[in-house]
Amino acid sequence: MRRMISLPYTFVLMNWAAVAGLYYFVTGKKDIWLSKKSAHKHNY
Repeated sequence: MRRMISLPYTFVLMNWAAVAGLYYFVTGKKDIWLSKKSAHKHNY
């Protein structure tokens, strides 16, 4: 039973992640995980 549920769950989750990524790409947002307050700066 667990295997029957995990396949559709994985399929839906992967598609949702793709849609969310496409949304952030189209809107021009650079970072999904870090907000501006917590974003660390790289010193190169």
